[in-house]
Amino acid sequence: MKEVVAFEPYIQVVREQRMKVNTMASMTLALTVLVAVFCATVALKCHKCTIINPDHPTCTQTDITEVECGVSFTHCARIVFHKPAYGEVRKCATENECNVKSQRSVVTECCTTDLCN
Repeated sequence: MKEVVAFEPYIQVVREQRMKVNTMASMTLALTVLVAVFCATVALKCHKCTIINPDHPTCTQTDITEVECGVSFTHCARIVFHKPAYGEVRKCATENECNVKSQRSVVTECCTTDLCN
């Protein structure tokens, strides 16, 4: 019986440490959920339109819709096609898409604020 009593302070310390670990795990989970909710509510919004037509090569207000971009899309893009294709595309884009060097007949403009394209 004396041996069990001698270990009692150590057992109490272990119990307290387990409680601290459980509390930290709960706080980490709560913070992760909070960040996920915050990220979902601040998604970038861009105009969306695709017109490829030599007779009507640009998007009009009736052609354009607003879309909420996915997490991997950090830019809004406006891509204008000159001869021979003639057209315009507005969409959500990744940074890599915006950094691609295109031909002279394709002009890409990218921005990072809501509905900037």
